[in-house]
This record gives sequence, structure tokens and C-alpha cells, in this order.
Amino acid sequence: MAEGRTRLKITLAGSLVYFFDAWVGPPTGGQDLILGMDFMVPAGIRLDLADGTICLPDEVRIQLAGRRPLYGDKVEQVTMGGYCEIDICGSEEVRLRTRPSDRQKLWVTRGDRWVPTYVVDPGRPCSLRLTNVSERKLILHGDTKIAMWLAGDRVPRLPGYVSVGSRRYAEWQNLAYQATTDENSVTPKQEEV
Repeated sequence: MAEGRTRLKITLAGSLVYFFDAWVGPPTGGQDLILGMDFMVPAGIRLDLADGTICLPDEVRIQLAGRRPLYGDKVEQVTMGGYCEIDICGSEEVRLRTRPSDRQKLWVTRGDRWVPTYVVDPGRPCSLRLTNVSERKLILHGDTKIAMWLAGDRVPRLPGYVSVGSRRYAEWQNLAYQATTDENSVTPKQEEV
């Protein structure tokens, strides 16, 4: 069905110039195309097909044509918000905004080397404590997804999310507890008589 071939020039952010070859032809009924992956990946463009967006290098998101977002406007993603290093057996807290509404529920996810803990302290905003459960220093980037707020009747379609208080969440808390060290709990050696 292709009628010809052409060379395209794409300029991103005013200074990134990419050339690639593409087939040219009329779109056929019901077919959607994603062209030019050979320039998109080196340019730092990520496809988030679960969310139906293209993420540009400066974190600007563009909605894909003909796709609705996975959760519509009923989801609020919680990300790191900034670069973070966590030492072995260490933890870092990420402050949460107050609950968007009383009818929303927090769902958390974990990484291969970290687990989250929902922390509620009187007089302080709620937060997620991320604990490094690995044997080496952990680096998390600003776009790392750690949780999401969903309307109470919704369930995440993405794998790996659990609700706070679930059985799986309790298993994760055991991992966090095992990984951390508490210097105050070390008992002194008994003196020999």
C-alpha cells in the first residue's frame, strides 16, 4: 500500500536534528502507526503505552492520537520528584500531598531493591519511606513511580501495585524491617566474671 519513500528531518528542542527514512502512503482504515523509532530512542523520547503518552527528554508528555489515558483524570501518580541516593540499609522519605479526596485510595509499588512504607506521624504530613533492601547503594531518579492515588472503586491495571494494609504490603514491610539496622537495639556484651 505504500506509494513511496522519503527522508524526513526532525528537529527537537531547537538543536537536536535527526534524519530518518519513512514509507509514505495513505492511511488505511483502522491502522495506527508509530514511525521513526530509530530516531526516538537515541533522542531520549520514551513511549509510555500504558498511559498512552510520549515523554520528551524535558519530561513534557504528549497524548497519543486515538488513545485515552489509562485511568483518565481519576489518577494522581506519585513520583520521587528528584534524584535520590539511599545508602545500604538506609531509607529516604518522600512527602505526600494531602489525600486528594476522601474517596481516593493509595496504591504503592516497589522496586527490585527498595520497598515503600506509608508513614503517618501526628503533626507531620504523610509520607512514603523508601527503604533500600539491597547490598549496595541505591540511586532513584525523579521520574521513578512509587505510588498512585486512585478513586476508591478503581484498581490499578499496571502490575506490581498493592494497597496499603494488604497482605502483600505486610510482606514488603517485613523486608524493610529486615533490611534496616537499629543501633539502639544492639545489646551490650555481658562482662565475664
